[in-house]
Amino acid sequence: MSTISIPLPDEDLEFLRSLAREQGTTPEQFLAKHARNLRLNLQAAVHPLVSAATGVLQAENSPQTEYLEFLEQKHR
Repeated sequence: MSTISIPLPDEDLEFLRSLAREQGTTPEQFLAKHARNLRLNLQAAVHPLVSAATGVLQAENSPQTEYLEFLEQKHR
């Protein structure tokens, strides 16, 4: 297992200590847990339903553009 040193402002360190204490852990364990969760979430594959929904919304047409086009058609 590796260790790192991270400089933190005193205010942030006190906040981290308080938060960790509330959760019944140490600041080191708290940060290690969240670093692990971050790695696992970022490395996880995208759910198939999310992939299937990709492209459903067209990025090139903004709602404002569509509304203006609608108004133009309506008032011809």
